[in-house]
Amino acid sequence: MKTDLWGTRAVLCDAEIERIHAASLRVLRETGVRVPVRRLQDAAAALGAHVDSGKGIIRFTESAAKRRAWAARPKPPPREPGRRVRGILSGSAVRTLDMDTGLARDATCADLADSVRLADALDCVEVGSSLVLPRDVPAGTEDLCQFFISAKVGRKPVVPTVLNLNSAEPIHDMLAVLLGSRAALKASGRFFARCYCTSPLTYSRDGIELALKILDMGYPAVFGAPMVVSGASGPVTAAGTLALSNAEALAGMCLTHALGQEPHYGAVPVVMDQRSGQACYADPRKIVLCMASRDLTRWYGFPEPGFHVGLDAWHPGIQAAVERTFTSLMGLFLYDVPLSVRLGILGPAGAVCSLPQALIDVELVGLLNALMAGVDVNDETLAEDLIRCTGPGGSYLALDHTAEHFRQEMWLPKYFERRLPDSIQRADMEGIMRRASEDVRRILSAEEASPLDREQERELDRIFICAGGPERLCRVRGGGQNH
Repeated sequence: MKTDLWGTRAVLCDAEIERIHAASLRVLRETGVRVPVRRLQDAAAALGAHVDSGKGIIRFTESAAKRRAWAARPKPPPREPGRRVRGILSGSAVRTLDMDTGLARDATCADLADSVRLADALDCVEVGSSLVLPRDVPAGTEDLCQFFISAKVGRKPVVPTVLNLNSAEPIHDMLAVLLGSRAALKASGRFFARCYCTSPLTYSRDGIELALKILDMGYPAVFGAPMVVSGASGPVTAAGTLALSNAEALAGMCLTHALGQEPHYGAVPVVMDQRSGQACYADPRKIVLCMASRDLTRWYGFPEPGFHVGLDAWHPGIQAAVERTFTSLMGLFLYDVPLSVRLGILGPAGAVCSLPQALIDVELVGLLNALMAGVDVNDETLAEDLIRCTGPGGSYLALDHTAEHFRQEMWLPKYFERRLPDSIQRADMEGIMRRASEDVRRILSAEEASPLDREQERELDRIFICAGGPERLCRVRGGGQNH
């Protein structure tokens, strides 16, 4: 059955979900998942899974242990009123568009520091920046350096991304310094492990060992969150991709449950451009796959996953604007959870970032929130007395009521233009980008005191250097001072 999306907020009907579910269970039972770590194999076997230790394959049956991983879940709560769109500077891009040359180059620690300062200046951003994964640091310390710079430069909460086994303890210790104690860190929920499934049906030894290390430190560890690439690491058909992706998500929940952790359903399938070989985040079929995965999440009774807006253009311009707007609107109308616009991240697959693009994306956040605001109906906004006094043929332009309310009632863009051209005026195709670049430079040029006290700064430096971090980064401050 080919589903018609128009007029419905669901991609899959119950019969289609049940067929995908059944196909996924057959994949888990007959093919299994490669898990090359004995501890996890033993934990799965204790819940009734069949383990081929020689090949490192776990095959899951429909045992009571496996069913408990997803059955009898409470239904997700209804959508909260006043849902808003927020911005996040995330993505760990390894390339950046240089503001001076316009050329793509490897991202640096200075770029990361600048993105952190920019995140601090944006009201729609609630957490610190992980927009950049620096490349000018020793291999294996990228995540350590990313967190260290974000912690030293930024004023907003930092949620670390731990990528390397040796980085787990120093990042944990630095986060405890920021929050005041290990008890405060544990209560914050900001330190955890997510071990991703590598499609098709494989977990890496390094990823498992990192997750187990963080689990043994006393923090949550979750397995799953597959990102099947349709036509590359999964079947090119949407139904086949969903069957594989769902099997990997269910396997992840079983492994999480086997370790005594709270399972979460998560799957983010994407598609590959068969001409370029690039994974696509703004392709319409990718959106369909994500919506179908959302339908499966609801069917299993888990909370609906968030939706992060992506795009495939590697530079600002018409393609980036169309893709960002398209994916934003689809996420807004088809998901019941808060929408996050990933400011400044570009494609393909989030590999490139641009700080001026981040400010242009903030403009889109404002547009979407104005769309979501609806209509506020009360005595003041109905303005009956004003309509009566103004009468037929009158004007509301110069009234105090207009001056008092127009900023709340109307969306006033900063970069988008709404003017008629003069007869001799030429179109300025680069005007928005130029003005955004000027604002980025103005924000970064502002001098700010360190957000840390001296004792915190010294302790962060000590932990960082003891963990093998480059000593030169202890001087990083952002604000354009690192170029």
